[in-house]
Amino acid sequence: MIGQALGQSDEIAALGADVADQVAQAAADNPAFEGKTVSVVWPKEDGSWFAWSTTDPRVELMESLGLVQSPEIEALGTDAFFHTVSAENTAQIDADVIVLLDVDGVKSTVEANPVFHSLDAVKNGQVVWVTDPNVIGALSYGSVLSLPYAIDAIVPALAETIGGAAVSSSAVVSTS
Repeated sequence: MIGQALGQSDEIAALGADVADQVAQAAADNPAFEGKTVSVVWPKEDGSWFAWSTTDPRVELMESLGLVQSPEIEALGTDAFFHTVSAENTAQIDADVIVLLDVDGVKSTVEANPVFHSLDAVKNGQVVWVTDPNVIGALSYGSVLSLPYAIDAIVPALAETIGGAAVSSSAVVSTS
């Protein structure tokens, strides 16, 4: 719609095609992503979680890369772009890989929580922490301008994690 309003529909379509090609290439380069379940969540300081549904661009990107929404989060529905998962229901965020967007800087608090450590994904080192606000923003905006940046940051972290990184470690996308 923006391209149309600015009289630049062709340019916007070309940008969209470039992003689609970049996503398709990333998926082709990472066949280990195919069919793995993913939960994309925002950890909250009180131990609860915002879990994004398949209507959100963060999950749409993961699915375009070959991952699939975790059944537990999918069962919460698509009537909203996210669902709040209470601390006592933390098990609902478990998946083959969990992507945590640390918007509030609570990584150390979450990692100190024994309930978090009870999740299979955590036990298996299948966690990707995104702490860089620029990457968090790029994933959130989901635009033809932000997605290439997000892809360049998140795909290597996912590949490191899903591709067999040491069980004791998790990938971190950070500013450091």
